[in-house]
Amino acid sequence: MLGLPYDQVDWIALGFISIAAGPVLYVSLKKQANQLITTWYAISSLLLLAECTEMATRYFYAGWNGWLIHLADAAGMTLLTVPLLYFAIADLRNREDTERRLHDLAFHDQLTGLPNREKFQQSLETSIEAARLAGTQLAVLFINLDRFKNVNDTFGHAFGDRLLVEAAERLKN
Repeated sequence: MLGLPYDQVDWIALGFISIAAGPVLYVSLKKQANQLITTWYAISSLLLLAECTEMATRYFYAGWNGWLIHLADAAGMTLLTVPLLYFAIADLRNREDTERRLHDLAFHDQLTGLPNREKFQQSLETSIEAARLAGTQLAVLFINLDRFKNVNDTFGHAFGDRLLVEAAERLKN
């Protein structure tokens, strides 16, 4: 076709497909990782389009025999590609779950699940700004568990932890 052996043409085609499809696939995987089926169909369609284009070109130049050989190549490529895409998408989803978990740990107390000091500070600043813009007043309620240190010292830290969890549950409800 271009005066090059078929394996060189394959590598050139793979390079062009990677350059053209890489950014598109990255963006669609990043935005639609939660829509696994839609993403899988989009990727499969892109791969099928690339294979069909290559097969049509080779059929034009190599005849019916060349077309059958490349049809078998396309089937083999699909069988190899689909599991790899599955693992790539699964890895992306695991990364997003990990990021969500880290964000939650950064802004919430592990024991009680209540917002921590950093989250409280952010929420307070946001609320103050919203109240200022709306021209309304803002109230903040502070709760202190008196003599909590005595509870920890007398009954142990496990009991103190249970007390904190129970207080947090009552505050949530």
